[in-house]
Amino acid sequence: MWKVTPKYRKSIFQFSTIILFILLIFAGSEIFPRGKTKFSFWNLNYMRGFIGLESNYYHQNTLLKTGFREVQNSSQFNGSFSLDTKSNILHPNFLEIELNALFRPGTRNDNFIVAPDQAAVTTAERIALRTNLFNTKPLSGSFFYNYDHSFVRRDFATNIENFRKNIGAYVNFRSYFAKMNFNYNFDDWLQNELDLNRFYASKIHNFETSISQSFSRSYDNKLTLNYADYSRVYSYNNLIIANKTFDANLNTKFLFNIPTPVRYYSFISYNNQVGYDDRNKMNIQQSLNSQLPYNLSVNASYSYNYLKVNLFTSNVNSANFTLNHQLFSSLSSFINYEYTNYKQDLFSESTKRFQVGFSYSKIIPGGNVNLSYTYGGYNKSSESLTSVNSIFGEGHKLTDGNIELLNNPNIFENTIVVTDIENVVVYQEGFDYQIIEYGEFFEIRRLLGGQISNDGFVLVNYDYSANNSYKYNSPTHNYFAGINLFDNFIQLSYSGSEVTYNNLENAKYLLLKLVSQRILSLKFNYSGFSTGIEFNSFESNIVPYEFVNYFGQYDYLQKNFALFSFRANYKRLLLIDQNQRQIFMTVVGRLMFFLSKKTKLLLESSYQFQEGVGIDLNLLKFKTEYQANFRALKILVGVELYDRNYIQEDRKYLNGYITIQRSF
Repeated sequence: MWKVTPKYRKSIFQFSTIILFILLIFAGSEIFPRGKTKFSFWNLNYMRGFIGLESNYYHQNTLLKTGFREVQNSSQFNGSFSLDTKSNILHPNFLEIELNALFRPGTRNDNFIVAPDQAAVTTAERIALRTNLFNTKPLSGSFFYNYDHSFVRRDFATNIENFRKNIGAYVNFRSYFAKMNFNYNFDDWLQNELDLNRFYASKIHNFETSISQSFSRSYDNKLTLNYADYSRVYSYNNLIIANKTFDANLNTKFLFNIPTPVRYYSFISYNNQVGYDDRNKMNIQQSLNSQLPYNLSVNASYSYNYLKVNLFTSNVNSANFTLNHQLFSSLSSFINYEYTNYKQDLFSESTKRFQVGFSYSKIIPGGNVNLSYTYGGYNKSSESLTSVNSIFGEGHKLTDGNIELLNNPNIFENTIVVTDIENVVVYQEGFDYQIIEYGEFFEIRRLLGGQISNDGFVLVNYDYSANNSYKYNSPTHNYFAGINLFDNFIQLSYSGSEVTYNNLENAKYLLLKLVSQRILSLKFNYSGFSTGIEFNSFESNIVPYEFVNYFGQYDYLQKNFALFSFRANYKRLLLIDQNQRQIFMTVVGRLMFFLSKKTKLLLESSYQFQEGVGIDLNLLKFKTEYQANFRALKILVGVELYDRNYIQEDRKYLNGYITIQRSF
């Protein structure tokens, strides 16, 4: 087991500066020039970059509701030097050398002040070296070295200093029958939390091989093998995670005619992990689609997922079949059937879903009409030998102003774990998201200033209490009607959905989510301007609500003079059972003046307002920036202002900055 210390402060000058110095010597001139031949020892393709100065001044005044006041001032002065070169030795097709370096030496009096609701990343040093050997030959290779030292300042969260090294190489072989690729990558990353004196560190050795084979356009095959050995250390809980993983993936695409064109896709993957958390995974996905006579088309798919994590094992089989029909260009219809069987060690569940529907589009004088309707029948049965079930990787999209419930009731709140879509970053409750209880259900909501972006996707793992065995049917109805008039000047639509339950067996204590939803929308569009209103009535036995949303947008471009953009949104939400009102309002304006071909002035302002239990916010932002270019000289001057009142805190923020940069 390797050891990590937070006093990791290796300087890139131990290795990188030597390389930079040598390359600069050679880059100054060509050695043994080509003359009439294509060969010489050293040839400079290009050398470019910039030298600059930049200065920032930050001021922040924070007032808490308790009366506590904190005033912070911070200044920063930096030089900057960037170099980007590309050269070759002997011949362009023999050996290429690419170098990119950025150095920002300077002084700072930094209290880690950061703009409200934002994160700032500052690079202190960065260097990237890459060599390419035999680029145009069937056998080619590359070596690379990257180093990055940066600071991350985040609102509502601890500030971070990053040190990261990345070393690797790859070899490619291309032939008429196959392509082969061999990769090695070593990643060494240290992340210090400056405010809390904690650190996170990781080291990863990764080997990857891929083989691609293609016979004409009708058949493609790709096999990928990957081995990784990684260790991670979290100082705040003395947790050390070390695993070895092996992955194998096979992708196949096949097109054939019997007698109509048929496309077949196959994906098979296997993952084995040993160490801190043992894991076995297998995934098989098969799909087939074809165009049939009489304007019919068919899509069929099958998937199998196997997962074993420690003592937990699950098997999921799923099949899907869809038949589509197109009548002229206006009417399309479909029939769909889906079956899923899910088994754990002490739990099994099967679902059957049948859907039939149509969509109709018709051009009328002055516009067009769109109609659609879908009827669905959903059957679910469950048998369990335990009262506790586990859920892994339940996906959710978190959008400000929208209510996002976890799928199951009676969740054990202390078992909830939220990660990013890659299941790598573990988000922290209270910093990145919050859990809100609605009876037996839980809502997940992102927090302002956290790592989860608006409209971001997350995965959620948890345990929940469930009935031992039950069955039910659930018919659903979804419909839509819309009309567009006068080249989309008027857009009017009405849509709805109904979810009910029938034939309940042993489901007396099961919480079923009844839904009756109506959405009415009216929108006007004219010459870059659009505005409208949307009304949404969501009747449910879990979280019934109503909201009205007003929105507007205008974009205008005066060629070679100005660009204007304006957006506004006002949403009023009523949580009926709690009798709570929430208001969300956003106004954003942006104006860009092109004073000449080389100078421009930016004016940007926004206002964000939220009102409700636990979400009260007033945030005013203003930014102005002037940019001028005189030949190779670039000047940038700007000011940012923020005034935010969020729940128990009032914060006023000012940032003034100037940058002078000379390119070469």
